[in-house]
Amino acid sequence: MHFLASIVSLICLVNVSGLNIGDMAPALEDTLWIKGSAPVFEKQFTVVEVWATWCSVCRFEASHLTRLQQFYGESVKIVGISDEPSSDIARYVRGMGDEIGYSIGKVSKELRSLYMKGVDGIPQAFLVNQEGFMIWSGHPMDLDEILDKALAGTLDIKKLKRISGLEKKLKETLNTGNLDVIGQVADALLMEDPVHERALDVRGVVAKRQKDTAAFRAMYDRIDVAGLRGEKANRLAWKLVTDKNLPFRHLKAALELAAHSVKMEPENGTFAVTYARVQYCMGNIREAIKWQKTAIAFDPFEPAFDATLQYYLEIEDLRRSEKASHL
Repeated sequence: MHFLASIVSLICLVNVSGLNIGDMAPALEDTLWIKGSAPVFEKQFTVVEVWATWCSVCRFEASHLTRLQQFYGESVKIVGISDEPSSDIARYVRGMGDEIGYSIGKVSKELRSLYMKGVDGIPQAFLVNQEGFMIWSGHPMDLDEILDKALAGTLDIKKLKRISGLEKKLKETLNTGNLDVIGQVADALLMEDPVHERALDVRGVVAKRQKDTAAFRAMYDRIDVAGLRGEKANRLAWKLVTDKNLPFRHLKAALELAAHSVKMEPENGTFAVTYARVQYCMGNIREAIKWQKTAIAFDPFEPAFDATLQYYLEIEDLRRSEKASHL
């Protein structure tokens, strides 16, 4: 990818909210609730997700948020808000059925803008504490660890403020196009949060432009894999094992991350697919076949899983034929 295009895409990735940690979260009193009920900020932790019916990533995150709502129960209230016409939202919600297991509301454009000031893309999530203050904002995929810490009382607000400040600085720096400075700010952010995925992506682009495989590998080697949730470990492993730039496929880190994810959730088909891909890249075709079959057993209706299995089986057949021809 051309460097300028890479930077533009990364600017969009680094979403920084105009709401600061510690600001009072905008009230949702005038919201029309299409599904579920209004949150009471003072009663529980509240997640406010800004989304839209046209957003494909939002559709994927709906299942994720539903799982979180089911897991945390009354301790957390999850709501999704959109400023689209209520008829469009209602039609979408009906079509999703049980895939959306949390509250959905239609808000005014003005209220949406209060949450989304300074943010370039959706979905974007905001965590509000029992006093009504915003204590975190970011991509919904990062909510798992944040919610765990919030409920355990171990969320480091001062650290989150430092991270938020560095995120804003990183976005400002990306606009300059200065590789060295961008890399320095991304490194500072990764020192605060070694698994900050946008910082990893930004630092990765810089490392590739500078052909610095050592720097690229070092940032993944610093990650405490044991402390990761399976979903994040799987995402990182997949990135590392499918990078089109072969010198930046960090197989050792990918193996550790993928092994951790399948250990955390041994019946997750998507995790098994990633582990199979790692084994394939390592040349362990039989292990790749074994884990791809495992993935299909857990998710038999995913056609891509079977197509990949057929590819692995073809490689095994070719190896067997090649071996026989040399006897």
